[in-house]
Amino acid sequence: MAELSIFHSPNSTTMKCKLETLTPCHIGSGNTLLKGLNFVVDGKGDDEMLGVISAEKIYKVLGERGIDKWCQAIDRKESVWSVVKTQNTNAQLTDICSKVALISRNVNNAICQELREHIASNGVLYIPGSSIKGAIVSAIVGENRAKLSLPATLRAKNNSVEEQLFVKPTISKRGEVKYNPQNSDLRFLRVSDAYFDNADIAIVECYGLNLRELGSLIDNKARMLVECINAEQQAFVDIQIKTELQKQCSSAVPSLPEAMQSEDNLLNAINAHTKRLLKEELRFWSDQENRNYYHIDTDEEQEEIEYYLDNIKDALRECNRCQSNCEAIIRVGYGSGWRF
Repeated sequence: MAELSIFHSPNSTTMKCKLETLTPCHIGSGNTLLKGLNFVVDGKGDDEMLGVISAEKIYKVLGERGIDKWCQAIDRKESVWSVVKTQNTNAQLTDICSKVALISRNVNNAICQELREHIASNGVLYIPGSSIKGAIVSAIVGENRAKLSLPATLRAKNNSVEEQLFVKPTISKRGEVKYNPQNSDLRFLRVSDAYFDNADIAIVECYGLNLRELGSLIDNKARMLVECINAEQQAFVDIQIKTELQKQCSSAVPSLPEAMQSEDNLLNAINAHTKRLLKEELRFWSDQENRNYYHIDTDEEQEEIEYYLDNIKDALRECNRCQSNCEAIIRVGYGSGWRF
């Protein structure tokens, strides 16, 4: 969850926005690290830290036979951290790790054996423009849902819902309706990457709240650690709607959706979409009839539900606080909600 706020000059053709994270945000790099092999954990409770292992640093600490000792520890399914501590009781995580971060809240170390890394460029964590653009597109589609023909299945084939709104269809010789990306209004929406220089990193435990008639609400099968850009971190992003270029191509593309016809409309649509999703989630968990679909059997489950809903309520308050036409709350990143 993040807040977009404009600070551009009125004559600029680009929305220059500040992007501030309201909650920890994760965009995966595709790398999954294994505990003991790629990362280690040290400390207890609120002081628990995680470090990503550096082979170069281990070599310096353990000496010429350092890599051999590391490999032997792996064969014994032993953490290299215990090997280092045996040789040097005063060793710190920074002595063998390329990066170290505090683990947020209590983590079930017996279950969490994997860490998903956040995407980075030259060591700087960032949110790709494509991720932000995807969140914007979802908001525009969501605010135009009454005009669209929704598919019978949850996952529409070939993005047909999105194409109805943004792409001008063509008819093939066989009379089939075709959607060509070259005829899409989304070509005129440009979003830059958002780089978080010197960002505070959070390591967050992530798991599913799985609705099922039997068993725990908390799904431990999907339980893992994720590296996140922490809350209250700031970056800057450029958002462009190439309206003049769209007019030049008007014969090949449909009219721009109302949300893309001005900066004010775009931000208002994003905020309205986020607000609607948050309200729907609160309604679901508050509706007594829905309790037939899930069971809260333990204090841990009750605590996690309350923690989750407190975050939803905080985000909803931020949506209501946003100034019309210049601020919006956008849902972006891994594990950001039920329907996003």
